[in-house]
Amino acid sequence: MDTSRCADYVDKFKEEVANRMKEYRIALLQHMKSESARSMNERLQSMLLQENAMARSVQKIMIDELMAVFRETFTNNSKLQDAAITAAIAEVAGETVKRDPVSTFFNDGLASFRSDKPSEIVKRCTAAFEAREKEFLDAFSIGEAEAAEVGALAKQCQDGNGMDLTRLSEEQLQRAQKLFDTFNHRFGYYVPSVPGTVGAMAKEGEAFIDEVNKEVSLYAQEINRSRLGAFLRAFA
Repeated sequence: MDTSRCADYVDKFKEEVANRMKEYRIALLQHMKSESARSMNERLQSMLLQENAMARSVQKIMIDELMAVFRETFTNNSKLQDAAITAAIAEVAGETVKRDPVSTFFNDGLASFRSDKPSEIVKRCTAAFEAREKEFLDAFSIGEAEAAEVGALAKQCQDGNGMDLTRLSEEQLQRAQKLFDTFNHRFGYYVPSVPGTVGAMAKEGEAFIDEVNKEVSLYAQEINRSRLGAFLRAFA
């Protein structure tokens, strides 16, 4: 074969590869942009749904707690039992009951939410609201204990302006990675996945593919450690 033609083939191949790589980078950036928007939108939608669910649960919590307090009070209060039975008999007899004890109990309970004096019902509803609020914050924010834990890991491996992850044990590295994944998920941040290994299509290419996979694996480890180092540095 003419060596000049071989050189032309090589040049054309290099040009084609360069063009394909340019197209690949553009497509990759577009994909990452799309995934970032999708991930953030999904998290915001989830947050909105949780907020709406909390708002809808306010009335249910008030009713549930009122009913629970009434059952407890009615069971242990013989005067209330007698008054309720007397009022019920009077209503059956067609008499006018000016102050039904059961209705009065619930009306007073609802009125206590507007009072400056905290009643048992208000205390129980407040505790239920605070529990729901804590669930919401745990799902969409970073707690002080978690931030302190990351800060302690960062302090342990801080090396000047950088991070020396070799100072962490394997268990600590796994914990740092878990916190990294958890924080990103909570805020809806998109973290591109690192490509995995591939298999050879023919036996003749196994040696070459093995070398490629080794390089990919090394770069993947470096990328993950770089991400983890940047994450820890933010809390140092």
